[in-house]
Amino acid sequence: LLEYEYFIVDPGFTEDRWLKACECRPGNRSVVHHINVFILPPELDNTFLRDQLTNRLLDGYAPGFRHEPLPEGMASRVRAGSRFVFQMHYTPVGTPQEDLSYMGVIFADEEKVEQSVEMPLAFNAEFAIPPGASDHQVKSMYELKTDATLFAMIPHMHLRGKSFRYEALHIAGTTEVFLHVPRYDFN
Repeated sequence: LLEYEYFIVDPGFTEDRWLKACECRPGNRSVVHHINVFILPPELDNTFLRDQLTNRLLDGYAPGFRHEPLPEGMASRVRAGSRFVFQMHYTPVGTPQEDLSYMGVIFADEEKVEQSVEMPLAFNAEFAIPPGASDHQVKSMYELKTDATLFAMIPHMHLRGKSFRYEALHIAGTTEVFLHVPRYDFN
C-alpha cells in the first residue's frame, strides 16, 4: 500500500450549503483502496495538519461500504468558503495506472433541515504491531460532549485486522457493546 495522497477541491460555495446525501466513487477500483472526503473549513489554509481533519469527515468509499441516505430533515452543513479534501489511498498493481475518482452530492433545502449531521472518527494511526504477535489490541476513543443519535459504524482495518469491537462507556460507568465483528474480513 502507498502513502495517502491528498487533493484539495474547491466547490466554490459562496454561501453555506446543506448536503442530504454524498457518494464517493472510485474511478479505478483496481487501485483505489479507499477514499475519505473531509471538509476543510475556510479558516484553515491548504497547509492543514491531518489531525485537523479527523472530525470533519463528510463521506467515503471502501470495499463493502454501502451508502445510506440520511433520514428526512437531516443534513450535513458545509460552510461558505470550505473546501473538500480527498484523502486517496492507492494500492499498487505493478503497472502504471490512472484514476479519476469523484463525489456526487444532493443538496438539502435549508428550511427543511431540522438536525445537523456530523461524522466523527474514533481513529488510531499511531500504533505498532510487535513482530510475531498473533493477537495485538489497538484502541481508539471518541468522546461525545452532548446527546447524539448513532446512525452507522464503519469498522475499517487493513489485511492484518482480525476483529473489531465498538463499546460505549456511559457516564454511570457501565459499558455497552454497540457492534462486535469477531471475524473481520478486509474484503
